[in-house]
Amino acid sequence: MSAKKRQDDDEYEFEMPEFDEDEFITSEKRKAKTYFLSFGFGILMAVICHFAWRSIDAGLRWALTFVLAICAIGFLVKLLQLFDIDISEFGKKEWFGSIAFYFFTWLAIFILSVNPPFYDASGPDVESSVLPSVQQMGDAVFITARVTDNTDVDSVHLTISRDDTVLHRQMNNPIEGLYTYVFPDETNETEVSLAGASGRIHYTVNASDEAGHEKAYRNGTFTYADRPLYIDRPDEGSSIDATTDIRIHLDKDVLTGMDDDDRRERIRVYYRVNNQTEINATFYDSFGDEYVYNTSAAHVGWQPGQQNTVRLYAEVQDYYVLPEEIDYGWNLSHRTLKAGHTYSYDVEQDSSVGVKASPVKEWPDRPDLERVPGFGLLAALGALAAVMLLLRRRR
Repeated sequence: MSAKKRQDDDEYEFEMPEFDEDEFITSEKRKAKTYFLSFGFGILMAVICHFAWRSIDAGLRWALTFVLAICAIGFLVKLLQLFDIDISEFGKKEWFGSIAFYFFTWLAIFILSVNPPFYDASGPDVESSVLPSVQQMGDAVFITARVTDNTDVDSVHLTISRDDTVLHRQMNNPIEGLYTYVFPDETNETEVSLAGASGRIHYTVNASDEAGHEKAYRNGTFTYADRPLYIDRPDEGSSIDATTDIRIHLDKDVLTGMDDDDRRERIRVYYRVNNQTEINATFYDSFGDEYVYNTSAAHVGWQPGQQNTVRLYAEVQDYYVLPEEIDYGWNLSHRTLKAGHTYSYDVEQDSSVGVKASPVKEWPDRPDLERVPGFGLLAALGALAAVMLLLRRRR
């Protein structure tokens, strides 16, 4: 049996299939012509969709241009016939290849065309905050505006108003998209007057880019108050010892725009005893519109057997990191709430006075000022990669 099989194998002769050179050349020319036409039609439709994009409402742009690109596949078939390509020879593979080649070419060129530097469709993004949002009358607040755009920001203006008084100011040159302004400008009598009276002040930040698009942060406010930070007990002039509970009240609105727990974590209430030693107060509880903190004369800095003075402060932390490179022209006091009154107490001779270290304040983390890359560019690169992959497979 095995000998007969070997004999049959020896008698088998391989016959080369006939190669039709003309048919092969015709087929390859048809493929090349198809892909060139698909590529060119993809570019043409990207240009058409780009101009359609400019005139369509922002909420419908992507949907309508996508539908337009899909519907144009029917014109691709007619285009192939117009250039004498025999589509009757097309199988599923040829149809899929030509349509995919057209679509990814359209997608890559179109996405590039509706993003900078070819086109800028939107204005800058504007975020703003003021530190502190409630300030003692006569003191300064620190206004920040974070402005980002997919091209370059042209200008950022600040409008400050209360009642019939309206002021227009240019915000300082930015670093990492952060613009700043310290209010009041001590050289401007109107600003000093506004800061010296209690009441709410409104501000708006207007930003424009080089394409002329504008965006605004509206309804920003900060308030000057007569007593946003105070001690309610013991009464000034009282005699105290190391066990006396000193209660400090703070207006919650020194920071706004976040939930209560997060807002409290971004506030440090402290005081300077005898105008020297700095001591952090400890959060106690929330009452109505105020936070309550406590402390005592047991902390280092208090002097037994003599009169001690206390000046209150509240430092507020913004929700984003302020770049260290900025030359603010200000010190920390421009984002610190200072009580307008200095309190004095007679401290008893007590060995427990002035022995405890100040409580430590730990700040929560904040995000850096980093711009997120545009996803439009990533999609365009992906589409280009798909086109190159199709080209490679066709080779």
